[in-house]
Amino acid sequence: MGNVANTNGQAAAFDAVMFLAILLVASALILGVSTHLRQAEDVSEFSDLHTLTTRTSNALLGSTVPNATYVDVGGGVIVSKDISVLDMMVEELLLVQAGVPENNFDGDGGYNHRIEQVLSSLVDEDRFRFELCGRYVDVSVSFGEASGQTDTAARTTEIFLPGVSQPIRITLSIWPC
Repeated sequence: MGNVANTNGQAAAFDAVMFLAILLVASALILGVSTHLRQAEDVSEFSDLHTLTTRTSNALLGSTVPNATYVDVGGGVIVSKDISVLDMMVEELLLVQAGVPENNFDGDGGYNHRIEQVLSSLVDEDRFRFELCGRYVDVSVSFGEASGQTDTAARTTEIFLPGVSQPIRITLSIWPC
């Protein structure tokens, strides 16, 4: 009778070890699959964010405003009628590079104010943050907030001017809140 109890005890221990091994393998599979699915979801989310950024950039740079102003170096107010955001960015970068102070583009109806209005109307600020930055040689203008995020999607537009080696670069970055 001692052998039967001993055999039953060994069988129970063997069953428990096998159950534990199966449980560990199943847990590893579940973790592996869920990690893979999460990575696929992240790729999908980034792809959606990149698509949003591309569409927003195209809409932004193609948008026009009826009137936008800046103050030239002589103090005169220059009014640009039906000007696109792209043209305002390029013009501002070129004029600042030529010596017009950056703050001459501020104020109600100024280039910067108009660009910010169009940008904030296109981006859902409850869900996303953004930065629009234009660079030319050693001059830059930016709108929004600087991104310290790693999950940022960006779209850069380059404008090459005749006879100039460095392009004007306009980059829109968007990231989730």
